[in-house]
Amino acid sequence: MARGNASKRAREVARIILERHSCTTSDLEALGYKHSPRAVRDLRESGVELVTENERYTDPATGQNKSRARYTIVGIDPNRKSRRAFSKKISDAVKSPGRCEVCGVSGGVLQVDHRVPFQIGGESYPHVLSELMPLCPSCNRAKSWQCENCPNW
Repeated sequence: MARGNASKRAREVARIILERHSCTTSDLEALGYKHSPRAVRDLRESGVELVTENERYTDPATGQNKSRARYTIVGIDPNRKSRRAFSKKISDAVKSPGRCEVCGVSGGVLQVDHRVPFQIGGESYPHVLSELMPLCPSCNRAKSWQCENCPNW
């Protein structure tokens, strides 16, 4: 159901939801998705429309009452712009300075990220180097966290 240019993670989450008719964040975490809301966001960004319902449950490990999201696919938005994977050539060019653009750490793993969050600015395709930057995983997650919790989002 996820469009052809959807990420592997988005296609897999779509398969899981379709097989089960719906799934929860707990289901996705049990299947190995450490940040299940991000996996679901990948699916949404591929143009799949989802309904999210919050539900209460008792955590079997702790016996505590908690809440989680349950996701159900309701359709596809054919007009939605979806993310495109970065080619190796683009990825290598963005990472070529060898250091995180935010904290300056060098020598570690770097990830390619949009300067303006995809949710806000979309992306040019073919990709434009000046719209991208290299980030270490910690800075990339911090940037994502800030964006996800921004009151202007």
